[in-house]
Order: sequence, then C-alpha cells, then structure tokens
Amino acid sequence: TNTYLKAMDHPKVKIIGHPDDDRFIFDKESIVKKAKEKNILLEINNSSLKPDTFRQGARENIIELLELCKKYKVRVVLGSDAHISYDVGKFPYNGNLIEEVNFPKELVINYHEDQIVEFFNLNK
Repeated sequence: TNTYLKAMDHPKVKIIGHPDDDRFIFDKESIVKKAKEKNILLEINNSSLKPDTFRQGARENIIELLELCKKYKVRVVLGSDAHISYDVGKFPYNGNLIEEVNFPKELVINYHEDQIVEFFNLNK
C-alpha cells in the first residue's frame, strides 16, 4: 500500500497499472481515495482477466476496485496489455466486466477521446 501511495505522490505518475494481483496485497480503498485526490487513473487490465492469467485473484480484486471507484467516482482506464499487434485496443475481458458490474461509462476515460486529450494535456 505504501509503495502505491508514495508512487502516486510523484507528479509524473498518471496511471497505476495492474492493481489486481493477490500476491501484492494492498488496501484498495486507500489507493482509490488517493487516486481521487491526485487525479490518477487506475488501470483495469484485460490480460489480468484472461482465463489463463498467472495473476491471482485478479477478477475479484478488480470487481472490488471497480465498486470502490464507483463509490468515490474515480476514473479508470481500460488497458489491453497487448503483447502482440492484433491485441492492441481490444478489451474483451475488462470491457465485459465493466458491463457486468454496471460501472458508469463516464468514469472510463478511454470511452471519451476528449477526456483523454484533456487528462494528458495533449493539446499543449
């Protein structure tokens, strides 16, 4: 938990990736609250949800994280975690989970190009 919290204090940190593996236990509510405070996105990683993933407890952890993000109105980013070109921009597992838990689309930053541009100051 402390590692995540300290990383989130760095001004160049904009996204926390893979906050989902049971092998690295952390206080999800603390991370979500800090993400809200610092305007940091939490990644919902597609590969973590694959049936053959090596990540432990990822689905349950992501569901808990999404519920907390919903509660505190914290934005997330869907990550395809593509390790090969034809997987870039594909979100079959995390996209389905977003639907399954009825996560608000307005809290998914990469559903909205204008939000991404604004978030990363891409117009500068």
